[in-house]
Amino acid sequence: MRTFKIKFHWMLIFSFISFFLHGQSSSTKSQQAPNVTLHLVTGQDSLQLSTLKGKSVMLAFWSIYDIQYDNFLSQLSKISSRYPKLKIIAVNTDDTPDSLLMEYSRKFTRLTLAWDKNGQAFSSIQAHRTPAIYLIDQYGIIRKQFPEGIADLKKLNFALRGLVDHF
Repeated sequence: MRTFKIKFHWMLIFSFISFFLHGQSSSTKSQQAPNVTLHLVTGQDSLQLSTLKGKSVMLAFWSIYDIQYDNFLSQLSKISSRYPKLKIIAVNTDDTPDSLLMEYSRKFTRLTLAWDKNGQAFSSIQAHRTPAIYLIDQYGIIRKQFPEGIADLKKLNFALRGLVDHF
């Protein structure tokens, strides 16, 4: 019986590691995150995604045309407080007025709010709709994709624990 428990635990650990390293929420394989430049809403310098190597990153695309975009940003803010090692970049994909984006940057201070000025990041990462979330590991590899945003919060939290706790 004891041997069975030990084998079971090792199998469970191996399955978890295998799922995290090889499983994808969409049908695509892991790929290198594109080296794109995002314009920060605060008016500071722009941010190049490649400068974040060495950190775990969540790239979250959103639009004011999404029905629950305010809820999406609120959930991202909660995730940010739960995973302080995670760099969350909430990228607006449309021509939202600067005043509205500035208001959101004051409301959601835990998030890095950026604007995908010409759609370069959205198309480079091959996103198809908003909201969409991409988890990037410390090596700049997209490890998980959530093209449905935070629709499945359990799966997202599971992937985040694997990304932040193990890398």
